[in-house]
Amino acid sequence: MRRVALLTGLLVAAAALAPAGAAFEPEDDPWFVESYGQFRPGPPPADDSAQTGAELRELLRLQRDRTPRQVRIARRWGEGPATIPWTRVALETIRSQRAGAFPTRSARALAVLHLGLHDALEAAEDARRTYSRKRPRRLDDRIDQAVRAGGTSYPDERAVTAGAAGALLRYLFPDAPEGRFERLTEQAAQSRLWAGVAYRSDVTEGLALGRRVAAVAI
Repeated sequence: MRRVALLTGLLVAAAALAPAGAAFEPEDDPWFVESYGQFRPGPPPADDSAQTGAELRELLRLQRDRTPRQVRIARRWGEGPATIPWTRVALETIRSQRAGAFPTRSARALAVLHLGLHDALEAAEDARRTYSRKRPRRLDDRIDQAVRAGGTSYPDERAVTAGAAGALLRYLFPDAPEGRFERLTEQAAQSRLWAGVAYRSDVTEGLALGRRVAAVAI
């Protein structure tokens, strides 16, 4: 039990130092990808495009029907450093599978997860700086954000995190219940639309970018 408690404490401490989004310096070297722009998506829809208009209407519709449960989910995935919810998922998985009895294996899994998320978040920051797409609220002040979100939105950094984390966790914990990580990935991504902080295209491209980075790490 002492070894499990020690491992958990070390992993929580590592999570506190894990990537939080735009906090990295751009000159940080990648761990797995060749460069942070390796999988940079194409440009987002223009602010005055028909697609952006349709996506804004979707956000307003979701906002109108938003439930207290959806707000709680949005806050679960959207507040604090982007990696923390996924670190909790990993720790819960380690505990449920009794993987804490094998500290080296558990530490390796957490290391691969966080290094992969580092590259994914840096790749997201590369694209966000390249395109500088405005958050939905900056185009339509009727948007009521359920969580704080600054900077640019394309691709959505938390969708990138979800895409990478879901794929990495499925690889690292193959004996976990079928579909668990996929359901959490979808929930985390959908929460960004419920929160009104990202367009659907931000989320779609974010998931795809995160999964591409995870594939290289795997």
